[in-house]
Amino acid sequence: MTRRLTWAFLICGAVIGSAAPAGAAGYTVVGWNNLGMHCTDADFSVLSLLPPYNTIHAQVIDPAGLRVKDPVAAGITVTYEAILDSTGSINTTSQGKTNFWQYVLPLFGVAPSVDVGLTGLRMPGVGNVPQPMTWDPTAGWFIAEGIPIVPYDDAHQKNPYPMMRLVARTTGGAMLAFTLSLDDFVISFFTSGPSSVTLPLYIYGSLRRGISPDIHALSTIVFLVTVALVLGLQVFTRSPKEE
Repeated sequence: MTRRLTWAFLICGAVIGSAAPAGAAGYTVVGWNNLGMHCTDADFSVLSLLPPYNTIHAQVIDPAGLRVKDPVAAGITVTYEAILDSTGSINTTSQGKTNFWQYVLPLFGVAPSVDVGLTGLRMPGVGNVPQPMTWDPTAGWFIAEGIPIVPYDDAHQKNPYPMMRLVARTTGGAMLAFTLSLDDFVISFFTSGPSSVTLPLYIYGSLRRGISPDIHALSTIVFLVTVALVLGLQVFTRSPKEE
């Protein structure tokens, strides 16, 4: 199963007070932001002193309580996404909340699309899609610099303390879980949670309602992907002498 940890933090707050364990794996993520909302400009039609620009940092702690110093080698990634606060407020997008993108080209000489900041980072958007953070080996933390968030939630209510959730995942764990779920249907059937549906479980549930064209399409895709992987492995492992 993919190891993951979620933790909410205040965009305009200080350092997180504590963090929670990442499921059975026992990993912990500590996240914080450096300069908060920056008191972003309310109007960009004349000039700009403070564009939408927020920066967050994160570090991953292993089950032994030690900071993970090389998450790239460990296959660990961290993403950020919006989350509801205690009042039900959520801030997933900056679209329609500011005229920044209308005047960004003459002000800064670049033309990012809506919800994309000056550094290329983006808001999660209306679909609340997790956005990747970048590992900085020099500083020893994950960083997302220049998130274009504004102090208005999706209901256009003023909220200078929007919350985000940081999620740490292991790519190796995801691949192992995917492989096991395909290889052993029985284990997946009895150990998957109510919100976890693997591909074999989805196919099994669909077959109980009758064979549909979707099942044929999925079977074809799985077969073709398997063949492609086998052929690709043969190509990459072939020695120069065999060529």
